[in-house]
Amino acid sequence: MSFFVAIALVVPLTLLPALAGIRVGRRIRGRLSDGERTQLYGMQASLLGLLALLLGFSFAMAETRFDLRKQLVIDESNAIGTARLRAGVIGDERAQRMQRLLDDYVAARLRGHRARDDAGLQRAIDESVRLQRELWAGVTGLARERPQSLPVSLLMQSVNEVIDLHTKRVAAGRNHVPAPVLVMLLAVAAVTMGWVGAGVGVGQRRGAATTLVLSLLVSLVVGVIVDLDQPRGGLIRLSQAPLTELLQPP
Repeated sequence: MSFFVAIALVVPLTLLPALAGIRVGRRIRGRLSDGERTQLYGMQASLLGLLALLLGFSFAMAETRFDLRKQLVIDESNAIGTARLRAGVIGDERAQRMQRLLDDYVAARLRGHRARDDAGLQRAIDESVRLQRELWAGVTGLARERPQSLPVSLLMQSVNEVIDLHTKRVAAGRNHVPAPVLVMLLAVAAVTMGWVGAGVGVGQRRGAATTLVLSLLVSLVVGVIVDLDQPRGGLIRLSQAPLTELLQPP
């Protein structure tokens, strides 16, 4: 779900309850006692506080996941670059082939990030796994031929780290803010905006414009939360510059 799609879905869920609340508030305005007005405004403040808490909690969850994905891109880039350098130290034909496989591996990882659908992403993941098998076969072959070689041992360690980071990145890409959290957030936002609208309707001054602004702001924050939670799309993109730079000529 992109940023604009999220906004388009959330705005009606917050604006319509607010408008309905304004109409209800105007109808019951003359029937409420001062105590009931105080209770209504107190409940409105409590709901606004709860909504603010849920927005902050959901935003923190999405931001934490985004920061983790960003760090894993850097870690994976460093691991691949180290493996290429260590393969270059060995310098024989098999090690040179491993360097070419690592370049293909980077290209596959970038294709996965640019994939527009889950099928394209899965194809890129499958290609990455296939290249991992070839890399591991190459490094184990070198290890059997040179069991006492320190450069081969270090290369095996680097290839193993590349494989581990692939698993972590795939898991991080699938780790989203739980759907029940978003559903609860939207439900609380709808109820809160309805209560705010009722408070505006009960009041003596018109506040429809203020209610509209609040509805748009809540929708904007929810849209940013959803956008942060989408690592391959949206306005807030996860930079792949560390991996892209690996394919540039020295």
